[in-house]
Amino acid sequence: MHKTVLICEGYNDTVFLHETLINRMSVKSNQVKIYSRLISFTRDVRSSTQANISIIAVDGPVSPKFPVRFVRQFWYIEVSQMSLGVITDGDRGEMYDKLVEYLRLYLDTNCKKHNIDPALSYSDSERKLKMCFNGRRTVTIWTFGVPASLEIQVSKALKEKYKKLRSLAGEDETIRAACHLLSISREDLIRSSVGLLANKKWFIDFCKRFDKRF
Repeated sequence: MHKTVLICEGYNDTVFLHETLINRMSVKSNQVKIYSRLISFTRDVRSSTQANISIIAVDGPVSPKFPVRFVRQFWYIEVSQMSLGVITDGDRGEMYDKLVEYLRLYLDTNCKKHNIDPALSYSDSERKLKMCFNGRRTVTIWTFGVPASLEIQVSKALKEKYKKLRSLAGEDETIRAACHLLSISREDLIRSSVGLLANKKWFIDFCKRFDKRF
């Protein structure tokens, strides 16, 4: 059995990813769950009710130390493979480098070597690393950066489509005005923006990365 966890910065990103998976990548809705709190995810993990794909919102930038929590959680999950995607704002390639460094230090202790016998392998070109525990369970961690931020990308796409929005400056102002213009909620606007961004290179790249997440 395989499980996937996506960590992203903010609720808008989780909604966007949820919509992308269901309506652009043909993932069934009952296979995906959004978590706004880490404790809720942890509770589901320990009760074996975790969805096949979990999307977790983090307030603020994701720390390289944060994914280590999920490495620990993996020890409680009876699955052979887990994929952990870290989705950040900007082309933050340093996230991958810091993850590699931090995980090497975290796993390089006599206790962990004895108990779980961890083995690390890297694919720097794909910003992907794999950890194998006891020779039979594997965690694949990969990173992806949304150029600038999701909100900026949504704002640009909205201005391309609606002339009335082009005079607005900031992305938050643009998104609020678009919600008013279309008489929809912010969440519905973010979900509908998937269609506006589907042909962007970064969006296509993300879909490819997700397909190769294990």
